[in-house]
Amino acid sequence: MATAKLVIKKSFIKKDGRTPVYIQYIFHSEEKITITTGIEILPVHWNPDLQALKEKAGETYGLNYALINAQLSDKLNEFKFFLGNTIARNIKPTIKFVRDHFSQYLIQRNNTAKQVPDKLITIYDHLNDYIQQKKEAVANDTVKDYRSLIKHLKQFEKSIGEPITFESFDYLFYESFIDFLFYETVKPNGEKGLLANAVGKQIKNLKAFLRDRIRKKYCIDIDLSGYKTITEEVDKIHLTRKELSLVYHFNLNGAEHLEVTRDMLVLGCSLGLRFSDLSRITPEMISDSILSIRQKKVRKRVLIPIMNEAEEILRKYNWQSPSISLADFNKDLKTLGKLIGLDSHFEVANYKKGQEFIKRYKKYELLSSHVCRRSFCTNEYLDDTDCHLIMKISGHRTQKAFMTYLKIDEDVANRYCVSNFV
Repeated sequence: MATAKLVIKKSFIKKDGRTPVYIQYIFHSEEKITITTGIEILPVHWNPDLQALKEKAGETYGLNYALINAQLSDKLNEFKFFLGNTIARNIKPTIKFVRDHFSQYLIQRNNTAKQVPDKLITIYDHLNDYIQQKKEAVANDTVKDYRSLIKHLKQFEKSIGEPITFESFDYLFYESFIDFLFYETVKPNGEKGLLANAVGKQIKNLKAFLRDRIRKKYCIDIDLSGYKTITEEVDKIHLTRKELSLVYHFNLNGAEHLEVTRDMLVLGCSLGLRFSDLSRITPEMISDSILSIRQKKVRKRVLIPIMNEAEEILRKYNWQSPSISLADFNKDLKTLGKLIGLDSHFEVANYKKGQEFIKRYKKYELLSSHVCRRSFCTNEYLDDTDCHLIMKISGHRTQKAFMTYLKIDEDVANRYCVSNFV
């Protein structure tokens, strides 16, 4: 059974005749560690049974012996509180754990301006608290990303065989966690490893969470300068005007169940909205062939002209979105694309820590809800629509972000780029 008490070492006497008072922690009978309290006394003044200074010490050390005993008692109680907090988090307070974490715990206690709420015990308590605070200010997809971070951290914690605490987040943690995300973490489909942008998103969200806890003084100041967010340009597809016309006018005889998917796809490519906004259009948002909608992700209102196929589709559904879930939409898009014959070949390059991986797909295999905004931006750009107007609708804040979103050949981009951003 683990025990902690105050002791001195009579075998260790300094030149001035004093010896430090230690906290002696015994995890098992043969596993022990001593931690200095910072207080030094003459051995003759120590009462080992009471673990305190004897009354005859008086004010030998500049303070009354009773005040020094109170200080020693506070230090022992602080250590016992650390042990209790460790056990409450289902962590074994081994000698190694105490050696690695108690000093950081003291720094945290000294640097914390306010008491950490009792309910916030584990790192996952803190993450859930952070999610609750962010829920009203961010889109549902962002909340899902935060919950994914919890899942990946728990998988990583299991793989390393020790609990993750705030003291864990040094640069070595970052390197190990990056490797784990690239090669070991298990995705919902059972595959192992994330691609670069998915890894980058996890690191970005981890940094945001840790900065929030640091600002609230719930943990010590952590050096995050080495936590680099990883990004790469993603090689994805768009649907051309010709392909969209083919989709819209394709005879679905025998596949009528794909009609809602087809209409939602064409509507999305015409309006340039994310699925989270596209799926909640109502008649109240439309006036004089203009859609006025506040985008959920960027909290920004946009005005979008409703023309041609978009007007026909919305009229068909009584001026509201076709009803379909995101999961069904993404699944049925591939079925629809295959049926229509969108089967041109694409090579997609992804990178893991500088190593290139090439996979070959048919175009319909790459169809997802993201194709809507990407197709809208690319087609409008190639139609010479003013780039600033496209960006107002798409929600891109910078030219750089907008240009990487477009899916056009480099030669075409160079031809249009100079004239469009002046």
